Amino acid sequence: MRNLGKLLLSTLVVLALVSPVLAQSPRLEANVTAITLKTTANGQARFFELTMTMVQLKKAGSDAGGKYYMLVENLSEEDIDQFAAFLDEATAEDVKKLAYRIKTTRIQDLQKQRRWWEGLKDIEAPPAPPGASKTVSLNENGLRRQMELIHNLVGASVGTHGTLMATTLDLNEYIEFLNQASEEDIRRLAHRLNTTPIEELRRERKWWVVPKDAQAPSSAASPPAPEVVVLEPGAGAQVAGEKVTVRGIAMDARAVVAVRVAGQVAAMLPRSERAMEFWVEDVPLQAGENNIEIVAKNVDGAEGRTTVKVRRVEAAAEPAASVGLTLEQVLKLLGAGVTPARIATIVKERGVSFELTEDAESKLRALGATDTLLLAIAKAKK
Repeated sequence: MRNLGKLLLSTLVVLALVSPVLAQSPRLEANVTAITLKTTANGQARFFELTMTMVQLKKAGSDAGGKYYMLVENLSEEDIDQFAAFLDEATAEDVKKLAYRIKTTRIQDLQKQRRWWEGLKDIEAPPAPPGASKTVSLNENGLRRQMELIHNLVGASVGTHGTLMATTLDLNEYIEFLNQASEEDIRRLAHRLNTTPIEELRRERKWWVVPKDAQAPSSAASPPAPEVVVLEPGAGAQVAGEKVTVRGIAMDARAVVAVRVAGQVAAMLPRSERAMEFWVEDVPLQAGENNIEIVAKNVDGAEGRTTVKVRRVEAAAEPAASVGLTLEQVLKLLGAGVTPARIATIVKERGVSFELTEDAESKLRALGATDTLLLAIAKAKK
């Protein structure tokens, strides 16, 4: 199951909170997010397993956790791809061996190796000492429930959850709970975390155990499907060729996990937790009109669809005027966390179809528009 979540997108919120180092490093957070986006369900389970092992080692006084975070932070884009591929094929034994390597090897030596996860066959991790508890792995249900929980937490409650995980004596019991939890169990736990002071939760060793008679708010209506802003080609574009590149940004509060363009899997680049830029090069065109369908899927499986019309012509023709971004689209991009700098670049490429009135400027500034973005809009009106 590809990208069981960016369900794990916000596992990275969890990991960021389990480790203050991660929360303070945008590069590390970006690398971790990229890894989870590129891994299968097995890869995500192994990544979570490895990270939880590092948390447990850190609790035991080892510096393995700090070394691990530093190694992940310094991965190149190519190495991220390779590490994700390793995780997809890794076994629980591979994770144990890698954790042992990180624990027992100097950080300088690991950095020199570059791909520090390779060559594990020759490693023999020592057996667990007598009486040591066995690390429990998250199964597919556990991964899904963990992410459902994160998505149901409000504001500071996400931090509360991370703090509780980091200070729990035995994470195995919590992982076992997730592996067997139902949707109703997760709704009750989320309600408890959202409404109970952390001091009270800390006094309970098993803070995830919620009485069966506890009432959680009824489920809200299903979240809307992802929305898509097409950046290229412009609507009604005329192309003198057999192929065209399609690019856009898919947005959803529940995280976009996959995009397909004319049936092809799109490459993706996170612009925020809620916005994913995507593209597919060389989308084939038939002679005449082409309706290219774009399908974006969120972590719940809900799909948002849009279509861009492109005409293939035999010879270069006067291109159709590109339709600039609407005020609503710019507001949605800002609201989804796309940076004003990135939006300004898009505006310069595509233009806008609205006037920068006082009312429009007020709405844009309320969502974080900068002077640079507003100036780009003012200059780009089509």
